[in-house]
Amino acid sequence: MPEVSPAEALARAEGLRHTFAQLVVPELPDLRVSVSIGIAQARDGVGFETLMLRADAALYTAKHGGRDRVAVAEMAAARAA
Repeated sequence: MPEVSPAEALARAEGLRHTFAQLVVPELPDLRVSVSIGIAQARDGVGFETLMLRADAALYTAKHGGRDRVAVAEMAAARAA
């Protein structure tokens, strides 16, 4: 999401998570859909591969935190990357 602040990206991701939680599959009424999302902010001088690694790490943080969550890559990780 170019030109979006980390706070706005978090709000949009939470909105997506909430939308998925409301999904109803008529053929499987007991099915509950959840989504975990990892967010990382692009920075000057940080390559695409590093950005994806940070987003992936945030995703696994969300999953390990109990799933159905959104996690944002830490700023400290951005400086270390």
